Amino acid sequence: MLPLQLDAAVGLAVAALLLLVPGAFAAVPTAVFLLSSRIRALFAAVPPTDSPYPAYVLLTVGLGVPWSVGVLAALNAPVTGPASTANAMLDAVVGLGIGYLLGLPIAATAGLPRLGIDWNETGYGPRTWASVAGATTLYTLTLAVPFFLLSLVFALPTGSPP
Repeated sequence: MLPLQLDAAVGLAVAALLLLVPGAFAAVPTAVFLLSSRIRALFAAVPPTDSPYPAYVLLTVGLGVPWSVGVLAALNAPVTGPASTANAMLDAVVGLGIGYLLGLPIAATAGLPRLGIDWNETGYGPRTWASVAGATTLYTLTLAVPFFLLSLVFALPTGSPP
C-alpha cells in the first residue's frame, strides 16, 4: 500500500496523463504543417512564447484536453441503456469535431487579427484558410477517429438484456 501523499501524487499523474496524452498524440501527425511558413507564423504569434515550436506543443496538447474531458464524461455518465455510453461518447466526438472544424479556422484567421495578433503578412486569403483548415482537419480526425472507434466498442452487444 502506498503512503497517502504518494498515492495522491500517483493519482494526479494519472489524471494529467489522461488529460494530456490525446493532445500529444494528435500533435505528432499534425506537426507536418509546421513546414508551412504560414502555420509557423501563426504559432509564433500566439502567446505564451515567441517561438512556434513551444507554442505548437502547448496549444496542440491543450486543445486535446476538451476531447479527454468529453470522453471521460461520457464514460462516467449514468448507463441508461445498452448503448448509452457509446451514444454519449458519439455526442462528445461529433460536438467537439464540428466545433473544432468550424471554430479553430475562424478563430485563427478572423479572431486573432481582430485581437491585434496579426500573424499573416500576406493577408488571410484562400491559401491561408486552406492551410489552417487542413491542419485543423488532420488534428480533429486524429482525435475523433480513435474515440469514434472506442464508441463502437461500447456499442457492441454484451449479451445482457437492456
